[in-house]
Amino acid sequence: MRIKQVSCRNFKSFSDLTVDLDEYNILIGTNAAGKTNFIRIFRFFRDIARHGLGNAISLQGGAEYIRNIRISSDVPTEIGIIFENELGVFSGVRDTRGGSHTLSFHQIEYRFSLQIEEGGYRILEDFLRISCSCTPDLGEGESGQGELRITHTEDGVFYELSTPEGIAIEITEIIPPYLQKNVPRSGTLLIENPLLVPMPGFQRFFAEIAIYDFDPRTPRKAIPLSGRSDLEEDGSNLAIVLKGILADPEKKRRLSNLMTELLPFVQDIDVRKFMDSSIYFTVTERYGDEHPLPSSVISDGTVNVINLICALYFDEKPFIVIEEPEKNVHPYLIARVVSMFGDAARNKQILITTHNPGVVRHADIEDILLISRDSAGYSIITKPARREEVRTFLKNEVGIEELYIQNLLGL
Repeated sequence: MRIKQVSCRNFKSFSDLTVDLDEYNILIGTNAAGKTNFIRIFRFFRDIARHGLGNAISLQGGAEYIRNIRISSDVPTEIGIIFENELGVFSGVRDTRGGSHTLSFHQIEYRFSLQIEEGGYRILEDFLRISCSCTPDLGEGESGQGELRITHTEDGVFYELSTPEGIAIEITEIIPPYLQKNVPRSGTLLIENPLLVPMPGFQRFFAEIAIYDFDPRTPRKAIPLSGRSDLEEDGSNLAIVLKGILADPEKKRRLSNLMTELLPFVQDIDVRKFMDSSIYFTVTERYGDEHPLPSSVISDGTVNVINLICALYFDEKPFIVIEEPEKNVHPYLIARVVSMFGDAARNKQILITTHNPGVVRHADIEDILLISRDSAGYSIITKPARREEVRTFLKNEVGIEELYIQNLLGL
């Protein structure tokens, strides 16, 4: 699945925001421009799917920290997202005339709004629009577009199916009556109630959003064998992730090739047990006596690059965010790291944040999102590639990193 667009109103430092995303996105901007708040939109969606709305709000700091404090308290907070892919296929769907059709769902628009009140919040809107194509099974008749709308109000959940002209399909053909009778728990959203949404990947997509902010110090420590097998947000369980990769010959070969490309001084990487209850990883360099170095003495940059390789090539989550991936990485390697992002984006959607002009220098301007503050102090996001003035500078061989350093990308 791919996120096509994300939007919000009265959320954190944003007043009214709509941003289109590509497969590979580089978010740049000055300090306090709102990069972290933009990432919090995705974190909010993820936490709702994993832990529920109440816990997700608490993880944001509480209801009073969800909305923009400079906007009137009677203005709702709204968050929306559009993502696309093959979401589900219903075959043999009968219309009222007895014809048989296949409904293929391919895009979801989901949004909800909250009224932030003193001491809490109230759900105002919870809405899902799923676009689909309708094709006759026997080739008789014309194909067309339709949509399934699911609306959650205080009175319950309501389903409405729109189909191409001349084709009438009852909603019960895809939403059985017994499912329509399900009532969501009070104070919860559709994203928390997968039985109410006939798309099996809907909730899972949000729950699998990966957000990384690697700390090179934490993976150096020996960790218990019983930890999670997927990479933690700070990369602290890197040894366990490497253990799983090295156990698979094909993954091990791929890891070795990537290490050779990005860290040519590394000859081998391994995972070892410590006192039979914890593990750590080692790196063997091509220099010296080829004695394995324990993770406790490996450089920050090396640890960070290994984390990046694991996240980009061995994490199966469809959408990943990496905050400041260039931390502790030598400038010589920046070009290779940026190239690695573009390569990995062929199989998953990637969003990174950065302050580093080196990353900007080696990036394609089409991939860059610029976040800044407008005259009223609200965070806004623009695409420099769409500005004619920026393209004029680039045609005159003014480097994009120089425009960034001189704060001219916004113009």
